[in-house]
Amino acid sequence: MRRIAWIALFVFLAACGREDNGVFQAPALEITLASGTEDAVEIACEAYYAEGVWGVIKDIYDKEPSASEIRSGGVKAEGNLLVFGGLLPGRPYYVYAVAYAGDRHSVVHRLQVVAEPSEPDIYPWEESRGGVLQFADLTIVAGGSRHKNPFLWDEARFQPHVSFVDGGKEHWLFEAFLCCEGVESSRNVTYSIGTDTWNTSADREAWEYILDYLLGL
Repeated sequence: MRRIAWIALFVFLAACGREDNGVFQAPALEITLASGTEDAVEIACEAYYAEGVWGVIKDIYDKEPSASEIRSGGVKAEGNLLVFGGLLPGRPYYVYAVAYAGDRHSVVHRLQVVAEPSEPDIYPWEESRGGVLQFADLTIVAGGSRHKNPFLWDEARFQPHVSFVDGGKEHWLFEAFLCCEGVESSRNVTYSIGTDTWNTSADREAWEYILDYLLGL
């Protein structure tokens, strides 16, 4: 019985990682955000007892991939960096990464990242103002829930609400915007007291998500 137990233990250790001075070491990994721009991020990878690191980037509400899915469908780190481009500014993503040594692998690591928008140009009158502006015309900007299409409010989408040109002259429409959202469809929660359809109030994670969306974080 003891012999069978020792054989089982040996097989288990052999499946965990490589042998180093008589001790089997499993692949290990640590990932951190190295740098980012308005449409790309670089992820620093520190791998141990591994032959390579693979990673993918996904929407935060997508299903978490397995280690094999990351290796087969992801990108391999070059120079200890995973680089992901083509991201939407201000939208949160999850980076999933895994280290491999042969057929053995580390646990899947997850890191939330946001492509940071570049600093906006400031109008001269904005630089000199010392308080909250008064406004005459305000419109509601509803966004954040995943069922909204289009999803983001970017400069091109705001423009028709700000002004229009008629006869070669620009006319102002709205100069103030009330940003709000009532529900988040992917979570089935409401940002208010529940109703018959949306009967679960948003938790802290959902509130942090909508704040990040509205503030462009």
